[in-house]
Amino acid sequence: MDSSVNTVERKKFRTLAIYLSFFVLGVCAGLFGPALLDFQIMLNTDTQRISIGISFHAFGYLVGSFLCSVLYDRVSNEFWFAVANLGIGATIAAVPASPNLGLFIFFNTLSGIFMGAVDSGGQSYIVYVWKGSKLVKPLLQTAHAVWSLGAAIGPFIAKPFLLKELPKDINAYEIGDNTTSETVTKGFNASNEDIRVHYAGIIAGIIAVPSILMFTILFFLLKSTIFTKATSTVDDPSNRECNKNIKMLNKKKRIAFLVILVMFYFWLLVTEDTPGHFLATFVIKGLHWDKSDGPLITSVLWGAHSVGRFLAVPISIFLRPKTMIIITTVLTFLSMLTSAILCKYHPMVMWISTAVFGLGMSSTYASVVLRASEVIEMNGIAAGILSIGSSLGNIIGPSVVGVLFDSVSPFSVLYASLLGALMCILMYIVFEVMVRYFEKSKTLATPNVEKILIEEPQNKATEDPNETNSILLTKM
Repeated sequence: MDSSVNTVERKKFRTLAIYLSFFVLGVCAGLFGPALLDFQIMLNTDTQRISIGISFHAFGYLVGSFLCSVLYDRVSNEFWFAVANLGIGATIAAVPASPNLGLFIFFNTLSGIFMGAVDSGGQSYIVYVWKGSKLVKPLLQTAHAVWSLGAAIGPFIAKPFLLKELPKDINAYEIGDNTTSETVTKGFNASNEDIRVHYAGIIAGIIAVPSILMFTILFFLLKSTIFTKATSTVDDPSNRECNKNIKMLNKKKRIAFLVILVMFYFWLLVTEDTPGHFLATFVIKGLHWDKSDGPLITSVLWGAHSVGRFLAVPISIFLRPKTMIIITTVLTFLSMLTSAILCKYHPMVMWISTAVFGLGMSSTYASVVLRASEVIEMNGIAAGILSIGSSLGNIIGPSVVGVLFDSVSPFSVLYASLLGALMCILMYIVFEVMVRYFEKSKTLATPNVEKILIEEPQNKATEDPNETNSILLTKM
């Protein structure tokens, strides 16, 4: 690639464009939780059925990540992000305007596909644009923080368009028989035509426009072609040379580590995303708070999450990943345990524990990736396998909680997250025990994590503007 094409100014412009994309991803994530009850009322359904839309969104996210791994190298990066952001803008506006549950699930799935494509490809894009620079790691950390910032703002976008109060018979609607449900729903719809949650979706779609325009401009400015020659660095021998400090584990031991990590990420996403989706609904229906408090506490969650990710950038310089993981997992568990036991006695308990929970969850995902990369070679295949664990947690968790929320108790939101936090601690203990065992048996050496965070192709005569580096994909 000609040096004039990727000047510092253009690097900054490209970085701003992808940051705006991550901001949009966060806004979309922050919108859904507070609007869950309004979606339920709008579609005449219950929490169990509305949670299906969440699970299909997560499934779409997995599909989008897979498509990214297959197609990202074969098309212009700028074209990829322009189209994906356009898809996000269109589908996020369509989701709250869906006239029935079927279309609601369909558009949720499509939005998940486009979001997964941006999330997975966006991190590779930052690595490529700043390849060889010491800024790569803080720029990636900042991208995560920008996502959390968008998630913190999302509830405030939704709040003005949500119903001020729930219909009096909403609880009877959920737990009653089919006849009761139909009667209550019809009565409510006849007197409440002011559901305006679709305006929040339109605003979120508009927020995606700047990133669409910026990537479109870049596409023409760089004189790119839509389709490019595919390049791949997965399992390239040159990548392995970057990990000289890692003694290659045999296949069985490598699989054992990956299985534990997949289980860890499964429970981590159950822990993190269950409150993210259901927290507003829980405090309104489980703790009988005012409906206007639902978006606010969701914003507290993601706001603390954002602060934690910004703080993680300088803190990671002084603390090892192992130390970070211990601190964050214990904070997460204790905050959720406090909520589960004491939240019914005083509202302040819920506000404080939610903030601590957000701080605890903020850097766990990235810290575990860094710790894992100290132990095993993390190529594209390994990163893809770990993303499956994350996606399964986000698919299965909401489905189960949605059923338990109506049939057992709204407190199932807290109990599921508490169980997930406990399982994360147990899985991490197992991981460290395995590390200690293999170190004693001299089949494992601990590398310098700074040298292996990013694996770059070696001995290449030319640079392809659309090549991707084998990096550790971290969930936004």
